[in-house]
Amino acid sequence: MRTRTPLVVATLATLLAGCSHYAKNEIETVEPNETAFLIPLRGDSKQQTQTNSIEYLEKNKIQAKTVEIPHQLVRLCDSTFQAADCLRDVAMYRLIKVSRTPVSREWTKDPGTGSNPADDALHVESVESIGFYMGASVTAHVADENAARFQYYFAGQPLSHIIDDQVRKFILTRLSEKTGAMKLDEIRATRASMFKGIRDETVAHFAAMGVTIDNLGYTDGMSYENKQIQQAIDKQFEASALAETARQQARAAEEFAKAQAATTAMVDLELKKKLVDAQVEMMHKFNGQLPTTLVIGGNSGEGFAGALTGAMLGNRK
Repeated sequence: MRTRTPLVVATLATLLAGCSHYAKNEIETVEPNETAFLIPLRGDSKQQTQTNSIEYLEKNKIQAKTVEIPHQLVRLCDSTFQAADCLRDVAMYRLIKVSRTPVSREWTKDPGTGSNPADDALHVESVESIGFYMGASVTAHVADENAARFQYYFAGQPLSHIIDDQVRKFILTRLSEKTGAMKLDEIRATRASMFKGIRDETVAHFAAMGVTIDNLGYTDGMSYENKQIQQAIDKQFEASALAETARQQARAAEEFAKAQAATTAMVDLELKKKLVDAQVEMMHKFNGQLPTTLVIGGNSGEGFAGALTGAMLGNRK
């Protein structure tokens, strides 16, 4: 009996341990901003070879917001071995979730203004090897109808990583190609249209992989790596601004002088008009007779007033 007791105890312990293993299903929640796919993990080899396609993902898209994922106990050891460690709780399906939340980035040189605590500006060169950098901003999202395409190309990577890595590299490569073939003055004159072309290329390229670029543009203008060049550009800009201010002031003075001359001419014309009007009015009031009263002023301040007789008037008829 003493020799059998350990064997009986060991067997009983094994059975009890085996009874404690059972499959535990899990509950997953799909958030309102997520698109989900429920992919079978067990099946024939032919079916599994078809899982790596956009069509297969679309076929397994689910609309449920709460998903129960069934599990099953799978024996990993030989059937003659009864150890409880041979059993594994294995999920029968895999739930893949793609976030549709928009992602925005500000790529600037100053860590205090950008999305990342680093110099994220787009550093490039002109054909004269003059280095400069530009800031940029981008916003993107994954639409529900493009979630399968996004999952197919990026295999579970978050959109934020795609923006920081692939989208940024694509933009920087295109910008380097364009600026590297242009002179600095040409870049400054055409940077708006140049960046618009890069935006159109970026939108088309990533739309084919399920990423919708909502906004992409450059910020902060052009800044130069060489501080002396930047200072020279700043001085040139200041001189141009001062010259433009002087031109505007000269034009304003000229317009003021013209306005003042026009006002003076109008006043003179108005006075002449009033004089003519007065003369015309006097002519209308004149009855053809000479004055009948003569007023003569004396040195003493006293005047003499008398009636003019016919003899004095010459008896004119």
